[in-house]
Amino acid sequence: MKINKFLFIFFTFAILFSNSIKSADEMYSYEISFVEPKSSDAHFGVNIKVKVKDGHYMSSANLSKDQYAAVTTILWPDDKGCYDNNGRELLKCESMNLNPLYWDEEECTENSGNWVFGNWMIDKEKYYDKMIFEKISDLIESKTPIMKEDTYIQRGEFEIYQEFTLVEGLESGLYNFKGKFVHQVCEDKGVCLGLFDMFSKEIKIFNENGEYNLNWNNQPVNVGLASCEQEFDSQENCGYAKNESDSSLIISFFTAILAGLIAIVTPCVFPMIPMTVAFFSKDAKKGSRESVRTGIIFGISIIAIFTIVGVLFSAIFGAQLANELATSATANIIFAIIFLIFAISFFGYFEIRIPNKFLNKINKKADGGGLLGIFFMALTLVLVSFSCTAPIVGTVMIDAVAGNFLKPIIVMLGFSLAFAIPFSLFAIFPSWLESLPQSGGWLNSVKVVLGFLELALALKFLSMPDQAYNWGLLSREIFLVIWIVIFAAMGLYILGYIKFQHDSKVEKFGLVRMSSAFITFSFCIYMFAGLLGGSIPALAGIIPPEKVDMSSYDENFPTDVKHSEILHLPPGFQGFFDYEEAINYAIEKDKPLFIDFTGHACFNCRRMEENVWAHPDVKSILNNDYVIVALYVDDKTPLVDDKRYRNIGDKNFDLQVSKFCSNAQPFYVLLDPLYEKVLVSPVAYDTNVQNFVDFLNNGKKEFEKK
Repeated sequence: MKINKFLFIFFTFAILFSNSIKSADEMYSYEISFVEPKSSDAHFGVNIKVKVKDGHYMSSANLSKDQYAAVTTILWPDDKGCYDNNGRELLKCESMNLNPLYWDEEECTENSGNWVFGNWMIDKEKYYDKMIFEKISDLIESKTPIMKEDTYIQRGEFEIYQEFTLVEGLESGLYNFKGKFVHQVCEDKGVCLGLFDMFSKEIKIFNENGEYNLNWNNQPVNVGLASCEQEFDSQENCGYAKNESDSSLIISFFTAILAGLIAIVTPCVFPMIPMTVAFFSKDAKKGSRESVRTGIIFGISIIAIFTIVGVLFSAIFGAQLANELATSATANIIFAIIFLIFAISFFGYFEIRIPNKFLNKINKKADGGGLLGIFFMALTLVLVSFSCTAPIVGTVMIDAVAGNFLKPIIVMLGFSLAFAIPFSLFAIFPSWLESLPQSGGWLNSVKVVLGFLELALALKFLSMPDQAYNWGLLSREIFLVIWIVIFAAMGLYILGYIKFQHDSKVEKFGLVRMSSAFITFSFCIYMFAGLLGGSIPALAGIIPPEKVDMSSYDENFPTDVKHSEILHLPPGFQGFFDYEEAINYAIEKDKPLFIDFTGHACFNCRRMEENVWAHPDVKSILNNDYVIVALYVDDKTPLVDDKRYRNIGDKNFDLQVSKFCSNAQPFYVLLDPLYEKVLVSPVAYDTNVQNFVDFLNNGKKEFEKK
């Protein structure tokens, strides 16, 4: 204890003068490795390779005649600390290299539920609060130290070695061995730099009837300060992390464009086209240049109005709340009710309208002319058509708000672009108006058909929390039956057998009406085939996934898999739903681990399972060469005995973010289970089967190299 106090005083004075000396990298370098012990009664050894540059020397591990001299040593903490979920000790940001400021228990536990106050980590969840090993030898240097002014020092290249043995009674698990390498390096002119470097090493300990077997990788340990609060990077697996694919944003953009085009042919919007042309006809008399200018400004105004709505949605909800909304029971039930209201409105029982008093005020401003008048004319169009566009905009926005921050903005940009272009073109070229079909009963038919689609989407949003909370109310079969009824009713409506108010009598069956009826009834037959057990990949991610009993595939596979009563893999696969359980099984079978970060509300996850996993080549590799674990990041099943996480989804999502630096799904990781190291770069959504086969084969090759 006295020696440590002297070391502290000495190093404090050394740091006061450190500004005038070189950095440590310019003076020396070292590498710490865990190695097999040389003696039979030790369980592991620690070896430090040191290279001191010319004109410098380093303190020796031997006690010097001068009792105040620095001594090279390794210190192992015997007290508790505050650790993140990767086992790294957390320091306060104002901490210094020599005298780090640690969190106390109250600060640690109150600051974040993901921080744990403990000592030796076991499997990233439990902590062992006593020393788990003891040294059985002193530090041994590979060459005899030199005496300099009553102080032992070392120059040039040398090694330091020490052996340790584990205490009895340790349980099997992945332990994080952490220590401090205390030493001093000096310039020959006499100015010294005291160092207090922290290091850590993950070691897998197997206790087989009291006999220990240790496994670790042969890479040098991670050296450096502990993490400063939450300003830390995840471990080396984060180097493989990729940004979320832009494909979902592109799909959303073009879906919104389609929605905008559909909105044009609704009865609230279509009749507005000639009215808009009439408003701008006065500019046509001024010349074609003025008409083009007016039409472009009008279109840009429409785009700006809708896009501002998207920006406001993103600002209000944000990415974090958006992800939570994707499977929130309350939010999805509210969304389903909203869709039901939209459907009833489209069926003609009531209209969603803006108050006339407000519309009149906006319309007066539009009559003012100029740029401001054009903008308010665009705003008038948006508000007058609200009763028809609100349900369509609401449909794409509710879906978008369950995505990332950019999605609502992208969606509104796409919708407004499709909505604005026709109005701008007719404002620029009013003669095109003669080619438009006449308004009539067909516009109301479009509106009613959209009402049936709103009903179908309402059921989809009810299905999301049903899966996430495992209520079991909307199974795949029940969902398909209800959708078949909805779309069959829509087909009968198109043929004129079902009527709503405001509908006119169907006098003749044109090509569009007959084609629409044929497509609708074909879709019903397609769903009926799925109801009978057939594959319906076109609906993957929309309808609930098929659930099967895994025990029917391999009799040797464990029958008591954790969470298997509520979670399921695609048909034809066996695997796990708990990370630690899967890791242990993969080690036992000596196979790499295939991690599937997925979600109940993940459309692209189901698409991958239906179109890629089901391919014979992929299925064969996954079943024969890998241990599969599906980690649902949005499952709401409570973890009663877990003090750190509320539910399964929270635990899995935290694992994905903290260990693999990604929050997108699907996200596929191939892992060496023993060292929990990524084998090849993870992949996300990619329906190219050959790419996925190459990904799996490359991971297998890397695993076989170990």
